[in-house]
Amino acid sequence: PPTASGYFMRRPSESVGKRLGLLAALVLTAQGARGDVHYLAITGRDGPDAGSTVDTAWRTFPFALSQLKPGDLLLVEPGTWTWNDGGVLNADCSGGLTANGSADAGITVRAAVEREAHIITNGAAPAARVEKCDYWSLEGLFLEGADLADAGQHNTLAVTRSNHVTLKRLLVLKDNRYENT
Repeated sequence: PPTASGYFMRRPSESVGKRLGLLAALVLTAQGARGDVHYLAITGRDGPDAGSTVDTAWRTFPFALSQLKPGDLLLVEPGTWTWNDGGVLNADCSGGLTANGSADAGITVRAAVEREAHIITNGAAPAARVEKCDYWSLEGLFLEGADLADAGQHNTLAVTRSNHVTLKRLLVLKDNRYENT
């Protein structure tokens, strides 16, 4: 029943444990609990025995993306990735090197600290590209392109021939404005 101030009081018989268990289940589901959690860090190293903790994080996007499977979450630690140093996020599911997610087990690439996972391209390709992939999510990344008159037909972010792709809280800078003239 509401108190004099209008707030409802919790009955002593309510189980705090049940509410915390439900909260934990919701958090795990939002983080891709159906698969594994992997880590990518600019100080990491690529290898089949890496990626499962922050201390053993993978190093490059091409390697990390090739290891993900439906339901997986890739947490990208703070740092700056460039075309020549760690690569750009290029998820192309048409060739079999990168997996599709599924309706009940998507693949998520999320900044561990929002907008502090910085991916910079040289303008020759997008900083993040999702090509022919289904059920992918990119969250909290900072993507930076190049404003070059001769950079070609590349934007900072490209999602093409893909279905059910979610983009959340991305910061996109320098989307090659010369192409729009």
